[in-house]
Amino acid sequence: TKKINEYVRWWEAYARRIGTEIDNNPSPGNKAGGLTTIYEKALGAVAKSGSSPL
Repeated sequence: TKKINEYVRWWEAYARRIGTEIDNNPSPGNKAGGLTTIYEKALGAVAKSGSSPL
């Protein structure tokens, strides 16, 4: 959990530096596939990630 939190904090800082947000809309292809938010895409990635340690 600590490692994941570190990655999330890094992405949040990176997004601030480049003037964007990490919770923006998904791409048109993702929308065409039925996703309504980037959070749904992330949940799918988490579900596929398995349970091995980082």
